Amino acid sequence: MSADPLTSVLPARSVARALLAEMRPRQWTKNLILFAPLLFSLELGRLVDVVRTVAAAVLFCLLSGGVYIVNDLHDLNRDRLHDTRRHRPLAAGQLSRRVAAVAAAVLLVVGLGGAVILGTGFALMCLTPRLRSFDLIPGVELVMQETGFDEHLAHADLVVTGEGQVDAQTAFGKTALGVARRAAAAGIPCLAVGGSVTTEGAAVMVAEGAVAVPVLDRPMTLDEAMNEVSSLVVAAGERLARIVEIGGAVALRGSRS
Repeated sequence: MSADPLTSVLPARSVARALLAEMRPRQWTKNLILFAPLLFSLELGRLVDVVRTVAAAVLFCLLSGGVYIVNDLHDLNRDRLHDTRRHRPLAAGQLSRRVAAVAAAVLLVVGLGGAVILGTGFALMCLTPRLRSFDLIPGVELVMQETGFDEHLAHADLVVTGEGQVDAQTAFGKTALGVARRAAAAGIPCLAVGGSVTTEGAAVMVAEGAVAVPVLDRPMTLDEAMNEVSSLVVAAGERLARIVEIGGAVALRGSRS
């Protein structure tokens, strides 16, 4: 009796090659999108962020590879009758179903386990495409939705938002960035007040059409800032008022010309 081509034993190198083909490595380039925040926030010099991003990309590759194998196992009979998919390792008998199932399980377990280590949010994001009634919504989007932010925005001439520090991390979805984006979409100017504002943070806000205004008016330690918090906030408020006043005067002058 001839051996079943779907369960026959193949050399380890051939099995590894077949598994890699099943994982669709050509699709892995899509995961390069994970590096976009790192590039736009100018954080390529921070080793920790680079390592985390590389790890996330690798985990995405493992998870997507596992899902591809599961799909091919499910569609095996149909793939064997298809003009092009019949050449895939599983359909062509180059990889046994048992080996494929074990490999898929390992890939998914390792991928999800690693995702949990990187963060619960990242792990949930990995699961989102596989669940029909689940979605991952940024906290600022949920807050704006529940508070009717868009309705209030429709009657506003200026938006003022803020956070403790406007810095490179702002690009990863801080509240000030979410508010600035909504304001820009509505064509309304936005000022973002930060306890301190770094060069990277200011650039992030400028990219959204907003201006970042620091509360600190000179270099100082955290203890010094806490001791002078009242005067610093008052002075920052006065600067904001002057900015708004000048902006209004320029707009009025422009409407008359």
